[in-house]
Amino acid sequence: MDRREFIKSTALAGAALAVLSKLPAAEAGKEAKEGDKVDLVAVAGGEPAAMLHAALAELGGIEAFVKPGQTVVIKPNIGWNQPPEMAANTNPDLIAALVAECKKAGASKVTIFDYTC
Repeated sequence: MDRREFIKSTALAGAALAVLSKLPAAEAGKEAKEGDKVDLVAVAGGEPAAMLHAALAELGGIEAFVKPGQTVVIKPNIGWNQPPEMAANTNPDLIAALVAECKKAGASKVTIFDYTC
């Protein structure tokens, strides 16, 4: 391969990557319509348990994730010795609400696991 072919190939590859990288971004901004199945929701502003319930409702309920008799492991971010008001860790009220939801869905065992810093 000579210099000219290398530059041409590199330019074509760069152009192809630029075009392909735009395709998923166009879908990312798409609003979900009624009846669409979603796998990611964002909930803000409120108490942790209320926001958890709102998010789970949008995702089809906890039953979409936890089946009766299953063992569930919850891996929150609890690596820092900071109070919930500092937002350095997953809020303990959120974890408690999630454990309660898992048990309500019939989980036989719920374990909370993290490795602190």
